[in-house]
Amino acid sequence: MCRLSLISGLNAELARKLLVAFKEASRRDEYLREISERGSSSHDDGWGYALIGEAGDLSVSSYYRSCKPVFEDGEFSKLGAALRSFKSFHLIVHSRKASKGKRELRNTHPFHYAHLGFDYWFAHNGTVNDAEISSNMGWKYDESLSDSHYLGRFFYECLDRDFDEISFSETFKRAQNYVKENSALNTVSIFSGRGVLKSIATCFYESRSEAYEKYYKLYLHEGSGLKAVVSSTLLLYLKGNEFEFNEMENGSYVIFEL
Repeated sequence: MCRLSLISGLNAELARKLLVAFKEASRRDEYLREISERGSSSHDDGWGYALIGEAGDLSVSSYYRSCKPVFEDGEFSKLGAALRSFKSFHLIVHSRKASKGKRELRNTHPFHYAHLGFDYWFAHNGTVNDAEISSNMGWKYDESLSDSHYLGRFFYECLDRDFDEISFSETFKRAQNYVKENSALNTVSIFSGRGVLKSIATCFYESRSEAYEKYYKLYLHEGSGLKAVVSSTLLLYLKGNEFEFNEMENGSYVIFEL
């Protein structure tokens, strides 16, 4: 379980407002409390981000993970300040409520994969059958790793360095078969290959409960120099009319380019 956001574009000030909403949604999430067996309302098992874009005349990337809650980590303020130096950017952020895998750095999102010659940063909200993924892909399975680690590797190894959208769409559909009941395949990612830079968000959830569906819904904003996909709780902390969010269709994905 987690909260996540994908933010892409030119408008750093609007992006900073989304980040503040992300932090507050991670601190107190009433939608989480409604589905949590222990009544927890906080995503406090770590957080991280991946940022890549153009700052001045240079391409710049930054990658950070911490076991601290986002609302207790001074790095969060540094991220907001850093955005002001970017002319354009892709940013993914994730705060974790652990469902599988200990609270430790290697289980903290986003995950980064680069062993096939291109870079892929990946974060996920939901629970999947990682043992089945590992078996089908012929990998050695480690029970102590987060299921999302295996899911991200699955996406990465099914793609190629030129990012073929047809291949991605097929991979997304295959991955849906691994989603557990009352869970999701909500993901945000950044792909950087040979002359290719894209950010992607997927929306898919299996829910027989209104409370779970409310928790897993994703919302899309496009306008004012910014595109974003955010977890549902963030909308509770966004005031005013600067954003126009529409619910993403279950089973859909979006791809952003700068």
